[in-house]
Amino acid sequence: SDLVLESSAVLNLLREQFVSTWALVVDLKAIIGNQSDDTIKDSQRAKQALDNYAFPVESMIQQIDGTVISKINANDLLNI
Repeated sequence: SDLVLESSAVLNLLREQFVSTWALVVDLKAIIGNQSDDTIKDSQRAKQALDNYAFPVESMIQQIDGTVISKINANDLLNI
């Protein structure tokens, strides 16, 4: 059986539906503060990310609406 990342179906899904990005806290706050009709969805996603952030680094997976479905903090990785 294939490993997950060897599966062509999974690889196609990642290519078509996944965006990897990063943001600084100051940038998230700026996005939230500059909310307009054109950027309301960006502002909502930024707020969800900021609400789920913990120092120093938080890796998270968000749905398109900003809902955080998984996250892990860098400090937690040190305890694994």
